[in-house]
This record gives sequence, structure tokens and C-alpha cells, in this order.
Amino acid sequence: MKRLKCADFVSRTASPECTEELGVGGSHLFADVQSTVCDRILRACVQRLAEPSCGLMHTNAVLALAEVACRGFVTAATAPPTPLYLEKILFHLLKNVAAHGHRDACRRAAELLHTQLCAHQQSHAPSADFSAVAHSSFCTLWSAAGTLGDRLQALRFLLLLEDEEGPVLPLEPPFFTSQTARQAVAAAALSKTHHAPSSVCFGRELQGILTSLCENMVQPLSLPQALCFLELALEQCRQLCKSGCYGEAEAAVRDAQGFLCGSSGDSEVFSEALALLEAGVQLSRVLAKNVGSAGPALVQAAAALGGAAKASERFLRVLAEGCQFITASLSERARSSQQQPLPREDVLQLCAFVGGHCRVLGLLLDVVRLWELMRALLLIRTAGGICNPCSLLLRLTLGCQDTVMWLLKSLKGLSRGEQAKYLDITASCTFKLAYIFYSQNLHKEASSISELFCKRLKKIDAFGFLEIPPEKLHRCFRLQVESYRKQGRLESALASCVQWLTSLRGRIGELLVEPISLWARVKMDSVKQGAEDLRLRTLKEELSAHHLDTNTLVAVLFAELKAYKSIRADTGQERYNVLCDLLEICSEDSGRLHERAASLVELAQVLCYHNYAQQTDCSALDSVHEALRLLDLVPRSAENQEQLLDDRAQALLWLYICTLESKLEEGIAREQRVKALGQKSLEDFEPNDLNYESRLQEDAFLNSGISFNLVTELAQSKSLDDALALWKQLLASQGVPAVRSLEQTVASLHVTAALYRLMAKPLQAVESYLLVRGLCSTLGDDLGTAGALCQVTKLLLQLECPSYAQLFLEETESCLQRADRDSDSYLLLQQTCLVLRSQLYCASHRVSLPESPFLSQLQLPGLQITGKVWYMLQAQVLQLTTIYLSLPPTHLSAHSSSRAGWKMPETALSEAHKLLRSIILLLMGSDVLGSHKSTGDIQFMDCGDNVLQKWQVLADVLGCSEHLVVLLSRVEVMCKAKAFCSEAIKLAVKLQAIRWCVSFLVLKAQLELQQSELELSHWNLQQALFLLESGTGPLKILPRKGKPEGSKQRDEGSELPGEDEGFLKGPALEFVAMVSGLEKADDLSSSPQLKPKRKRRLAFLAHPAACPCCLCSDLTLSSLCLHWLLCCARGELAAGSAAEGLGLIQATLQRCGTVGPRFAVLLQDKLGKGHEAPALKLLDDLVATGYATLALHSLAGPWPKEKLEQHLKTSLSFLASCSPHLPSLGVSRASLLLAKATAAVCCLAAKHGGSVDTIFASAWAWQPAPLSPTEGKKSQKARNTDINDVFALSDSDSEVPPVVIWPAAVPCTPCQKSSCPPTKTCARGAAMPLRPRAPFTVFSEASPPLSKSQLLKAPKARGKIRSRLPVSGAGGGQVAPDTRCSPRSFPTEMILCEQHRECQGHHGAPLPDPRFSALSLPDTSSLDTACGFLKSAFSCISHCPPGTLYSQLCQLLALATGDQDPITTAYLLAESVSVTTRHQLLSIIHRKLHKEKKSAADVAGQLQGLTLQDEDAASHHHHLAELQDLFSFSPTGLGPQECTSFSEQLQQIPAGVTVCVLTLVSIQPASVGDTLLLTRLERGSTPITVRIPTALTKTPLSSVLSDFDSIQKEQKDASSYTDKRDWWLCRFELDQRMKNLIEMLEMQVLGCWKAALFPAAQDPLLAEEAARLCAHLQQCGWWGKDPTLLKVVLNAAALLSPADVRALAMGLCPAQPSKAKLLLQEALDKQKNSTREPGGSIILVLDKHLQKLPWESMACLRDLPVTRLPSLRFLLSYTLQKNSVLCRGINPSRTFYILNPQNNLLSTEERFRSWFESEPGWRGVTGSVPSQEQMQAALLEHDLYIYAGHGAGARLLDGQTIAQLQCRAVALLFGCSSAALAVRGSLEGSGIVLKYIMAGCPLVLGNLWDVTDRDIDRYAEALLRAWLGAPRPRAPLLHYVAEARRAPRLQHLIGAAPVAYGLPVSLQ
Repeated sequence: MKRLKCADFVSRTASPECTEELGVGGSHLFADVQSTVCDRILRACVQRLAEPSCGLMHTNAVLALAEVACRGFVTAATAPPTPLYLEKILFHLLKNVAAHGHRDACRRAAELLHTQLCAHQQSHAPSADFSAVAHSSFCTLWSAAGTLGDRLQALRFLLLLEDEEGPVLPLEPPFFTSQTARQAVAAAALSKTHHAPSSVCFGRELQGILTSLCENMVQPLSLPQALCFLELALEQCRQLCKSGCYGEAEAAVRDAQGFLCGSSGDSEVFSEALALLEAGVQLSRVLAKNVGSAGPALVQAAAALGGAAKASERFLRVLAEGCQFITASLSERARSSQQQPLPREDVLQLCAFVGGHCRVLGLLLDVVRLWELMRALLLIRTAGGICNPCSLLLRLTLGCQDTVMWLLKSLKGLSRGEQAKYLDITASCTFKLAYIFYSQNLHKEASSISELFCKRLKKIDAFGFLEIPPEKLHRCFRLQVESYRKQGRLESALASCVQWLTSLRGRIGELLVEPISLWARVKMDSVKQGAEDLRLRTLKEELSAHHLDTNTLVAVLFAELKAYKSIRADTGQERYNVLCDLLEICSEDSGRLHERAASLVELAQVLCYHNYAQQTDCSALDSVHEALRLLDLVPRSAENQEQLLDDRAQALLWLYICTLESKLEEGIAREQRVKALGQKSLEDFEPNDLNYESRLQEDAFLNSGISFNLVTELAQSKSLDDALALWKQLLASQGVPAVRSLEQTVASLHVTAALYRLMAKPLQAVESYLLVRGLCSTLGDDLGTAGALCQVTKLLLQLECPSYAQLFLEETESCLQRADRDSDSYLLLQQTCLVLRSQLYCASHRVSLPESPFLSQLQLPGLQITGKVWYMLQAQVLQLTTIYLSLPPTHLSAHSSSRAGWKMPETALSEAHKLLRSIILLLMGSDVLGSHKSTGDIQFMDCGDNVLQKWQVLADVLGCSEHLVVLLSRVEVMCKAKAFCSEAIKLAVKLQAIRWCVSFLVLKAQLELQQSELELSHWNLQQALFLLESGTGPLKILPRKGKPEGSKQRDEGSELPGEDEGFLKGPALEFVAMVSGLEKADDLSSSPQLKPKRKRRLAFLAHPAACPCCLCSDLTLSSLCLHWLLCCARGELAAGSAAEGLGLIQATLQRCGTVGPRFAVLLQDKLGKGHEAPALKLLDDLVATGYATLALHSLAGPWPKEKLEQHLKTSLSFLASCSPHLPSLGVSRASLLLAKATAAVCCLAAKHGGSVDTIFASAWAWQPAPLSPTEGKKSQKARNTDINDVFALSDSDSEVPPVVIWPAAVPCTPCQKSSCPPTKTCARGAAMPLRPRAPFTVFSEASPPLSKSQLLKAPKARGKIRSRLPVSGAGGGQVAPDTRCSPRSFPTEMILCEQHRECQGHHGAPLPDPRFSALSLPDTSSLDTACGFLKSAFSCISHCPPGTLYSQLCQLLALATGDQDPITTAYLLAESVSVTTRHQLLSIIHRKLHKEKKSAADVAGQLQGLTLQDEDAASHHHHLAELQDLFSFSPTGLGPQECTSFSEQLQQIPAGVTVCVLTLVSIQPASVGDTLLLTRLERGSTPITVRIPTALTKTPLSSVLSDFDSIQKEQKDASSYTDKRDWWLCRFELDQRMKNLIEMLEMQVLGCWKAALFPAAQDPLLAEEAARLCAHLQQCGWWGKDPTLLKVVLNAAALLSPADVRALAMGLCPAQPSKAKLLLQEALDKQKNSTREPGGSIILVLDKHLQKLPWESMACLRDLPVTRLPSLRFLLSYTLQKNSVLCRGINPSRTFYILNPQNNLLSTEERFRSWFESEPGWRGVTGSVPSQEQMQAALLEHDLYIYAGHGAGARLLDGQTIAQLQCRAVALLFGCSSAALAVRGSLEGSGIVLKYIMAGCPLVLGNLWDVTDRDIDRYAEALLRAWLGAPRPRAPLLHYVAEARRAPRLQHLIGAAPVAYGLPVSLQ
């Protein structure tokens, strides 16, 4: 005992262990100890729990000790020192526990305290201390409560106070008299807010409170206790009914009835309240479940309210809350649209209940007598929308009107404070009454109620009561105006708006926005309804009677103007009227200069887009200039300084916009005038259509609008630059600037940035957006800040600055996290961030990461939203898709390989371009784009964001066009590329966007360069130079001392030189080269040699790195200059100036290294110096292209041997560091690897001392026998004497023949657009750069050469000498002896060619470049190294290959693979042809699929759930999908999957069809080789590929091609002969030469391998014989293992001569040729004796060089069915067709013909007209041009289409349209060159015949070259009469095609011209 008395309990409770020890050890003693010890222990516990470090375990131990001490204190005999002593200690204990937040411990302490308080309450009278302790305990627990249970536990302390008669609680909902009940409602509300358990849980928890109340209450109950119980029971039932627990609610009512009726004194009143509660529960069940009638419950409720008049205020409150329970159920039903209306009898009972309810409320709220109001309100809320008989509606309306009138009368006589209070209530009640009618579409009734209140507001100055929120009054006016609008009473609506404005009185300047915005919307309604009288009204006129002061009126008018601008409609008329009023008020004499200036700027905006020429003489530019003048006159002050800066910036902005719009309008008008002139001009006649498509893209007036330059651009953009400077000054200070309209300032900054983007000034655009970011951040506009940051990020990504882009994107995402997610722009910005994140991944080398968000972009939900901003986002996503599709598959992760259904990047980018163009058409119509498609009368509306979106979409479409032209140029789809480029140039010229003009002119120059159009390319570069060179810097004046020169006096009588004098006097002497005396003697009869014209070059490279001129200081201009220089360098290379071109490329690349860092520092300065300078990689693509061009041309150029290896290494290292999304990265890397492979092959050849040919020979099973020197000389002599040269000199010719002037360039195809084809190389395999076109070429005095091949050969040099052929850098148009040429005139490549020619062996095989002998490339000991480079290059571009490079790689890989892998070799050669055609076809297929998908979606939307499906449409879609898969490029490079797929394709070749692929291979890029690769493909057989090095034969194939070109050239020249005899002699000679050429093709070029072109025979013994022969030949040294090759040879035994057999034997078995020859001859003789007819057909697949030769006319093929196809895949595409004429045959009665459409072939018409018109079933057009519909029907609905006219009919139906069709008819095109393919530059051949094949035409018959009409008419007549009149069924067309070749007089010059593309067809 003593130990406890002296113990320090604070220290003994310092830890949980000590506390537990004290509690356990002393618990048995506490009963005996005094209360003092227990008191000390309790106080120690309170002290310990007050410590913050007391943990949960320690707290529980202390509570346990406190409980023991409490029991000891209670049981102690000693009385407490003061009342409630223990309870107060326990309260502090509870308070400290609650502070720790331990929920269970808190409940434990509360239970301890509650027990003591209950015990004290039973033994003591109520006291203030008891109430204080109980209430404080409740507050402590309520504050610390975290759950519903905690709050309900706190309510138990309030229950202790319910027995006291406290003050009456305030009369506010809920009307409960019990504080406990009110807190229970609060607990329910808090639980709902915090997503606590449902109402049913709360209702059941209340049951515990009620039970506790029953247990602790003493009978009989006091009135407060009984009311508390009743109110808690009411709340319990309410919560249970909300959860649908009606049974539990009814049980709770029964429990309450049993408890209250037996325990309460006033049982009658309680019975009425309980009856009302019971009725409420029953009504809730009926209304919720829609079963039974609500009438009984309503009757019971009305009866329960009958005695309300006798009840006290406390009971009235309970009754009012019970009524609220019932009305809540009724309101819930009224809001439900699915519930049926109440029956009329129920509505009557409802009225009775509402009457009782209103009486209760009236007794409670007797002060203002609101019961009438609430009665009407509740009645309408519950029944107005449910049952609406006219009598009831009228009664309700009148009642509500009376109520409002009574309320308004009650305001009289009240003090101003009371008046404000009750006016607030009246406004709320009036709005609710009127809105209930309005929500039920009872607009007339709603307006009748609201207008009573609104009329009164003006009289009492309602808006002067500052205590009333203005919105409460606004909504009454708003509802009145909207009601009038719904009724169509627009005049009343406008009057209400005026009434609303005048009611504002002194606060009109503060609150005028909403009434004026409604005024503007009503005015727009009047426009829609055609009420012109209302449209002309202005607020100035309406407010004139109210005598507003001038300042207020000006503010109102400016607000009206702003309201009109915010409406998305054409408000030009309305704004113009308002501005007229403003300018009238703010005249210059009024002193309101600032307001007048602002009005003039607004007037400029209106006049800029609307024509008011009849109303005013002022233009938009006049208005804005006047505004700027007035702004200069406005006095400056501290108050108006910021507003003046903003207004002046706005005026300068609109000065620029108005100027730009006027230029745009002028450009459109100029284009329309030019278009009208072009329609009147006649087309130049051409006999064929080879140039028709390219002519369609030409526009003689394309650059006619370029009347501007950098100087004019600088002057025009000064206003915009000044505006940006002013805004930078305005926003430099902190805080919100005091401007007229912050929203207008933000919008103007956005427009400024968009205009800078349109001008291609990205750095200034970034500055503008940064100003927007700063201003929006100051305003707290997170969405506006995020929008500006998105634009900055986009610009940084365009500048290839991913490091800074990532920083701004992260800032954007953080802004979006703070932004309002419910805003309309949030989703747009969120998805824009996802797109930018994907772009950032791509630019940061993170594409292949799994978290790359690319796939999510293609399924963005917002992309389905319609709207211009969403369309622009879709276009951005499609451009992102293009980037991903352009990436090599190695850079993509596996999950993104599907690429969302897109196959080719050009299809995605074309779709993006199409989408942007559609936005332009939607916004501005077709005039801006110059589109031929009519869009109706679309007028641009300058409303909403249209002005901003206009400039944004124009900038976007220009950027997209640039990317599209580059992409199409890369894949060599030149026609579309030129079309898009020309359209973009026109648009840029209209906009006077000089940077875009230069960009597209350079691109156009590159396109022309790709087609070898050197003059056109140079012309476009000069146009760009004109734009760039003006204003590049100030003129440096530096005079020198000296004497003046004497001026020459002109005679007075002399005339000024005329405009033609320069032409008449000839070339200036300064351009004529001086010649020596010796040369003069030799060149008496030759033309003078002209000096090359001085080249105009851009001086950009000569500027210092820090030059301040506009070219060097502007990022875009510097980039454009570098692109211009690179294009110019490539032009020099193409023109033959290799040294100059390569030097220019090196200088350009060197300058690129200084431009990037300079602008990186500038960008860092603009974005802030918080980070390191960014790595600006904008020029990486240019550098990559430059490296590749330099490497490829250095192989044949003057490149030092020690630098080549280092250059290749440096270039590839640079490309490895570049971002993978750069457009030309893959092509550049592939080009470099190709150069490296070529160098490796040459190095290998040099190491082994042989020719390049021998390097590849080891991979082939057949090696041709080399020609002896004697045979070589004989063959050369034979070639010279075979062809009779009419111009050859005879012995009798004079010594000095006349001068002959020959055209400089020989076209590849007759009548083709003048172009320069690749010339014959100086040495076999070495590249000879293209020569430029020149007007004429002067040859020396000698006979013209016999052929082109001989023409280009230089004379054989004796020893190593310099060439004497001067090569001009620009003109290059003459070849003449000259011994004085400067070193610049002797390019090293010419000397190298002489060295090559000297080093050639006696076989004429190409030898390696001597420079490569010392080149040390790694691992060049075998061909595998070069193959590795080639395969890597192939993988870089195989997913989206450019045609020329891809073909070169495929051919070289096939040449290196050879017979080692026949499948791979055949696959590569099949891939090498028609690459561009595949690109074009894939685009067409995708367009068709996209169109079907779109139309299917539209139909699905119209059907709305119908499941009907068109089987034909589904079949067609499936067919297109199969075609897309067939023609798609492989994304995985060269692997086993491709070879396996190719093997499967071989099995799909139709039986009996033999495919022969012929390609010409050269080791050097862009040169014509002499190695022929012939591949034979058949079903069920291993592919056979034969290498035929024709350079080792008597007739190299390149010379055959040259001879063919010479024949076509001379045939064209012969057309100008006037003498008939000479004409016929020339043509007969050409016919003989064509015959000789065809024979050379068969006998000398193909030789023994013409056997490979022979169709296979169905003879099973042939395979056995081939296997036997294979075994014998292997014994003779042949290393081949597959007898398929021998099977082909034996199959064609009848074709092979003894010389062919000898060549076969020597090539197969060089070790034992004699024995092999005997074996072969024996086997062939055996086969010759067998009678076997070939039963199949031949399909020739020819590359671009070989397609022009008449292979079908060779003797071996003459009688066989032979057709052509672009590639193997086209053959397989025919197998996918169903119900074609290929299967069912041609019905000749379904024929459509077009005869002489130009009406200038009268003999043709005379020959065929009567015949065609007499044929049954034939339809056609003769002597006139058919319509487009007729042409399409001819191909779609007929079986046979015959065209007899000029060309192929492209003028009638162009190739692009044909390719889009699904062609059914067989087409017979008898015009000139109707089947010819024009080869331009190094591109693939193009022609309309390919369009027919792409359209699925079964067969197209056409001519390979130009033909004469009479001879081709003989052919056509012979063909048609023999075929259509054939006696046998299913007559094959091709049989008669061959027979008809004998019909023309010139059987070879004309008869060999017709060839067939497609598959064999026959009659039915």
C-alpha cells in the first residue's frame, strides 16, 4: 500500500511493459487503495497519453490501466472532491486518445466515459457541467471520426442531452427539433460525400442508436426524448427506402409505434406523425416498384396532416419533415422519364396532400406567408409533368402568377435589409416556378410567370442590392428570354434583353456580358428565320430612349461586338452595324481617339472578309492604317500604357493579315484568269501519249505569280515582327496586363504564331507560343498553358530538337494534371500529348521500346469526333503513322509490327494530305487550292477559331505537301510527286510564302533531275535563286582612285537598239572562244565554239559563319540555301561536271556543320538558359543525302583513293548517330552500303588481277566461252558492214563534206518528251554521268557515226594521254578537237575512262578501277563481304523501296548469288522489276479499301443495326485485301520467309505458263550494263537463271539498245522528208535494220539460251533424259546438280544450232568441252526426232532497258503465244480474278470501238467505219471525242475495246482514272507507242499500258513505237478479220497477232511494233 502511495506513476507508465506490469501487479490492490491512488494513476494516464510519442501498444496498455483505476475510484468509499470529477478526467483521457487517431482506442475510451455519464445521469439532476462534458465528448468524437460508425458513436453522447428542454433550433431544413437527429442527417451527408457504405447500412446503424435510446430512457418519456426517437425513426426509414429496403422500413415504423404510443403522453399527436411516416414508406414502395395505386398512401398522408392546426411548433417541424419525405419520393418519380403518368384520381389525392403540406409550412413560416407559393411549387413539381389537363394547367399557371404578384406586393414597406433578404427568396421561388413549366416545354406559361418578376426588378433597382448574388436575378431574365426564343417571339426576346440591360442601372458596366450575349444569339435566330428587320436593329437604337451616358453606351457597344465575335456564325453584318454606331459616337472630334482606333481595327477585321464596297469606300488596309495613325495621337499615361501597347500590336497584326489576304485574293484572281486562258488555248498535237501525263502536271504559268522576293517579304512581315515585339514588351512585367480583352490578346498571340508557322519562321512561332504560355500561367489557365506548350513541343520536334521537346512535353503533361478534366479541350490536349510523346519516342531512338505509345494513337477515341481541330489531329496521327511505316522493321518492336492496317507510308501521308485539303475546302472553298472539284459557294466565316485554324491548316498542308513530295520522290512515283509539288507552289505563291516557294522549287528541281530534265531542273533552281539572292545583304561601297573613262557619244541620228536587235546580231563575242591559227585552218566550215554561259551561283557558301545577312541569320533560309546547293551539285554531276559537283557537295556538307550549332545557341537563348544548348538535328537528313550522293559519284569521279575508305566510314558512322525517323536515312544508308559493296568488288577484282565480270562468274554454272581476238575484230567489222549507212563516205566524196548538225540527245523512246537518257559508259561497267540538253551540237567534219554506241566512243589512244574532248560544265554541247583545254576542262573521270579503255583486255570485259587496287577495305578476300553490304542495304529499304536503288541491289545480289541458291536468285530478279508500279498499285488498292470501309460505315449508320450484308461487296473487299497482301513489300528484308513465300508463289503460276524475267545488270549505279540475267519460272520446277555476259559476245546488248534508239531516231527524222521516194527508201532501210537487230537479239545476244524462252512440253520422258544427261555431264566437270537446266535445253532441241551446242558445252564443261558437246548433240538429236508440240504460253517480264525491244518478233517466239507483264505478281493477281474473260472467253458482240476521235485520220475511218457499224451488237464513237462516261463504260461493261486513233487514248481517259477502274474488256490499242514505256532518267518506264494492267485488264495490245497509220491499219484489219472470223471456237488472239505481222509493208518496222500485255485470251 505504501509502495503505491509513494510511487511515481508517470515514470512507471513510461513504456508499454511497465504500464502492463503496473496494471497486472496492482489490479488486486486497487480495490483496497484509496481513491487518491486511483486519481494519481488516472492523471498519470492522462499525462502519458498527452505525449505525441505514445504508440498504439502503449496507448492500449495505458487504457487498460485507466479502466482498472476507474473501477477502483468508483468503488472507493471516498466521495469525489467535486461533481463529475472522474468524468472530467476521463474526458481528458478521451481527448488525448482521440488526438493520436487510434480508432479502436478512441472507442474504448469513449465507452468508458459514456458508462460513467449514464450512471451519473440516473443519480443526479441535470447540470451545466454534465451538459458541457457530454457535448464536449460528442464534439471530440465527431471531429476525430473517420467512419460512419465513429460518428454514430458520437451521437450517443448527444442522446444524453435530449431530456433537457433546450432552446428551439433555427427554422431551417431539416426541420428536426432534436440536435441528435440533425447530426444524424449530417452524418448521412458526410458518408455520401466520402463514398461511405450505402444508405441501407446507415439505416441499420441507426437501429443501434434507437435501441440504446430505448434502454437508457426512463418511462414515461419526456417530450424531447420522444421527439428525438420519432425523428431518428423518420431518418432511418428515409435511408432504408432509398436503398429499397421497404420491409425493414415498415418494421421500423411498427417498432416506433409500439414504443412511442405506449411511452408517450401525447399519443394522439404522435399517432398522426407515425401515420404520416407509414404513408411515406408505403408511397415510396408503390412509386419505386410501380405496383398498385398511390392514392391510399396519399389519402393517409393527407388525413395525418388534418390536425396540424392544433399541433405545437415542435410537432409541426416533425410533420414538415415527414411531408418532405413524401415529396422526395414524388419528385424522384417525376424526374424519371420511364414512369407512366399518375391517374387522375391519384392526382386529386395528391392535391389534397399538397394542401395539407402547405398548411404545415404556412404555420411554420407565418412571417412571410409562403404557404401559397409552396403549394403551387410542390403541386407542379409532383404533378405538372405527369398529368396535364388544360383546366389543371390553367389553374396552376394562374395560381403561380398570383403567388408571384403577392410576393412582389409583400416587398413594399420593408426596410432595405429586409427587402434584400425577401427579394432573394422571391427571385429563387419565381425562377423555380417558371423553370418547372419551362422544363416541361410549357414556354408560354413560363414566360408569363417570369415576366411579372422581371418587370418589377427595373423599378426597384434590384441589382443595387449587393447582398443578392447577381446570378439569381440573371437567371430569371435568362429564362424569360429563352422562353420567348422557344416560342419564336424574337422581338419580345430582344425587348427582354433591353429590359434586362436597363435593369442593371449603375452596375451595367459590370454585369452587361450575359444580357448582351443573349441579345446577340437572338439576333442570330432572326437571321435564321429571315427576319431582316430585326437583324438590322442595334442596341444603340434600342437604348436611345433610356438616355445612357456615352461611356456606358460605348462599353455596351464594345460588349455587343465581342458577343458577335464569340458566335460561330457569320456575324459580319451585325458587327458592321455596331461599328458604324461606334464610329459615329467616337468621332475624331469627340476626343475618344483610343476607342475610335480600336473600332477601326475591328472594322478592318470585318472588311477583310466581307465586302461592303457599296456602303463604304474604306478598305481593310485603309482602316487599319487610320487606326495606327490615331493610336500614335493618343496621349500616353500610366493607366493606358499597357492597353495602348496591346491595341497597337493588334492593329499591326491585322495590318499583316489584311495585306496577306489581299495578296491571296489577287493570287486567286490571277490563277482564275490563267485557267480561263488555258482553257481557250489548243493543245499541241503529239502522235503518242508518252508525255501526256507529264504534260498534265506542267503549267506554263506556274511561277507567273512570283513577283516578290526577300526584300518585299521583309517589308511585309515588319508589321508582324513589330506586333510581336510590342507583346513581348507588354508581357515582360509580372502580373496580369490591363488590356481591353485578355481573351483577345491570347487569341491574337495564337494567330501570330500560326502566321509565323505559315511563313516558315519556327523560332518566332516558338517565341509567340512562349508568350501565350506566360500569359495563361498568370491567368491560371492550365488548359491554355498546355495548349501553348503542345505547340512549342511540336515545333521543337519539327526542328529535330528532342531534348528540349521532352522538357516542354513534360511541362505540358503536368499542366494537364492540374487542368479541368470536364473541359471540351482537355481530351484534345491529352491526345495531342500522346501523339507528341510518340513522335518524341521516334526522335529519341526509343521506337522499339515496349512502352512506345504509337499503337494507342491509332485507336484514340477522340479521332472519331467530328470537328476541324480533331481532323487536324487525325492528320497529325497519320503523319506519325507515315514516320513509323518508313522505319526499318529492326527499329520497331514486335507489338507495333501490325501498324494498324497501314501498308505503305505514302498511303498514310496521302490520306493526311487529303484530310488537310478537305479542311481547307470546308473553311475556304476550292479557290485557295485551285482545285477543279467544286465545293459550292463557300465563303470563309471569320468566327470562332476559324481565323486561327485557317492559318494553321494552311501551314499544315504546306508542311504535309513537302513531306509527301519528298516521299513520293523517294519511291519514284514522279507523276503524283510533281502534281503535289505544283499545287503547293501555287498555294505558296498565292500566300507569298517565300520560304515555302523556295522549298518546293528546289523539290521540283530535284524531281526534274530524277527524270534527267536538266534544263527544267536548272530553270527551277534559278527561280528559287531569284527569290533567295535578293536582299541578302547591304551593298559594300569601296571606290578606288583613278581617272574617269571617256564616254562614247551616240550619234544623234542613231536609233536606240530595238528589242529584237540582240537576236539579229547573233551571240556576243564574249561568249565565243578564241582559237589558234592552226585550228582556224581546220575549222573553216565549222560553227564557232561558244563559251559556256556564266553560271549563277548562290553566294551563301562565301558568307562567314556568323554573317548577319537574312540568309545566314534565318534558320529556314539557311536550310533552304543548303538544299539548293545540294540540288545544284547533283545537277552538275548529272551534267558531267563531276569535279565541280563533288566540290560543291563537300562545301555544302562543311557549311552544315556550322549552321546547326549557331541556331542551337539561338534557340537556347529563346527558350531559356536553364539547360544546355540543344542538339539541333534539322540538317541531318540533308547531310545524309549529301554523304550518299558524294559516295556514289565518287566511285567514278576524281576521288583520291586514300579518302574513299575514310569517307565511307565517316558517312556510315554519322548515319548511325541519326534519328531513325529521318526521311532519307534508309535510302542514304543503303546508297552508302552499295558504294561500299561496289568498292569491295572492285578491290577484290584488282587484287586478283581480273575483271569485275570474273568476280561474279564463279557463282554460275554456265561460263561463256571467250571470243578470240580474231573473232572480236570480225564481229566488229561485221557490225560495221551489216547495216547500210546512207551517209557513209565513199571514195568519190569530196574532202570537205558539208557540216552536219545532230541533236545532242537521242531519246530512249520515239516522240518522248525531250530528256537525256543514260549514255553509254566509256568503259564497261563504269558510270558515265548524264549530259545536259543543249539546243544543238556541232560535230567535226566527218561522216555521222553509224550508231549511237560508236558515236560516243572516243578514239583509241596510244599510251596514257589526256583526252582531247572538252566537257563543258554547263552546256556540254560540243565535241571538237582542242589542245588548249585548261585543267578544269579535263575532268579526271575522262582521263580515267581513257585509262580503263587502255587497260581492257582483248575480250572487252570491264576491268576494275585502278584506284581500288590500293584500297584497304576490311575482309575483301571474298565476295561474301560485298554480299553482306548489299544485304544490309537491302534490309534498309526493303519495307518501302525506291525503285532504282532497290532494283540495283536486287540485281547485284542475284548476280553474286547465282546458281548457289536458285530460289533466292530468282526471287531477287523478280523483285527487281516494276517496283514503282507496285507502289502506285498499292496506293490505288488502299484508296479503294478505305473508300469501301467508309461507305460501309455510312451504310451501317443508316441501317441502324440491320445485319444484312452485300456478298458482292464482301467478295470485292476480300479480293482487294488479297491484292494488297500480294503486292506488299516485305518488311523483314532478305530472309528465309521471303524465299518460302516466293516458292509458294511459283506453285500458283497457271499450268502451261512459262515466265521469263530478263534484266540487264551493271556493277555501277545509274549505268547500262551488258550482263543479261534470264530467269525462267514454272510451276513445279526449280527456277533457272542464266547469266549471259553479252560484252563477251559479238554483239553487246548495250550496242543493240543504241542501235534500236538510232533506228527510232531516224524514223522520226524521216517523217520530215518531203520527197516520197526518199521517204520510202529510208523506211525500207530502217525496216531492214530492224530485221537485222531482231536477228541479232536471237542469234548473238541470246545465242544458245533462246532455249530458255521456249515453252515447256508435257513429256515425262524429257525429265528422265535430262537426269541421264546430267549424270554424264557431271563426269565431264559440270558442277551443276539440278537437271532442270538440261531439261530446258532438251525441250528446245529444235531451236539449237551446232554453234549453240558448242557454246553450251564449253560453258558447262570447260574442262572437257568436246565430250560434253557429243553428249549434248546426241541428246538433242534424240529429242529432235520426237514429234512434240509446245502447248504453253510465254510471259516476258522485262526490265526498263529491255522492254522497248521487240523480243516477240524473234524467230524462236514468232509463232508462240507471247505476252508481257510488269512482274510475276501481276500474273498471280490475274489468278485471283473471278468471272473474267480469261475464264469464259470474249463475246465479240459486246464490243466498243473508238475510231478516229481526233477526226484527222480519214483513211483509218474510211477503212473501218462501215465495217464496225455493221457488226451486230457493236457500239462506238467515230470522228468525235467520247465522253468520260462512255470511256469508262467501254472498259467496265464490254468484253472488247478497240481504239484506232492517235496514241493510246490518254486524252480521252487519263491513266490515273483507268488505274482506278476494275477493267473487264480486252483492249486493242492501235495508236502510236500505245504500249511503249517512257524511261526518264534512271527511273522505271511509265506508260498508259501499265495503267490498264493495274486496272486488271485481261490483255492490252499496243505498239512499242510510233507507227504509220496505213501500215498499222493493214495490221489491224488483218488481225480483226482473221480472229473474229475464225471458224474454230475459242480462237486465240495471240495466234492471229503473230500472223498479222506479215500484213504491213514494213513487216519489221511496223509489223514488230504490236505487243501484248496481260494473259492469252480467246473467243467464247
